[in-house]
Amino acid sequence: MFLGFEDAFTDLQSEVVSLCLEFLANANVKAEKIYIYIYQTKRQRMFNAFFNVGGSVVSVGEIGTEEQSDEFLDVGTDDIERLIALCDKYQHPCPNEFKLVYDVKSKNFDSHYGYEDYSEKDEVDSVDVFLEWIKVVKKENQ
Repeated sequence: MFLGFEDAFTDLQSEVVSLCLEFLANANVKAEKIYIYIYQTKRQRMFNAFFNVGGSVVSVGEIGTEEQSDEFLDVGTDDIERLIALCDKYQHPCPNEFKLVYDVKSKNFDSHYGYEDYSEKDEVDSVDVFLEWIKVVKKENQ
């Protein structure tokens, strides 16, 4: 049942990293690391990213034009549907949360998956979790 799932799942995540690299290239920006955040439930989809550029943490909005940023976020959000469809095809539970880190120089890829639907909790919001992750990375880079 899971034969081929891991390769296809990895390939889709690689495409999300490629989307980020393309976004950076279009803006003529070189990043050392790419941080990708995906959150999805039946009611919510969120895709965003931030980057380590020259030792500073930089958001999508600080890199591209508003049009480029909007297109990037829209394509990334569409990729969430592809991840869900892949998991459904292989009858594999789809993570609610993806935290993906790609080191551009070494090409190392790290991932963390969460299966908790924290959007059901009143005090927790995916945007807040994303912003908190940015704060943690900023502290680590000081």
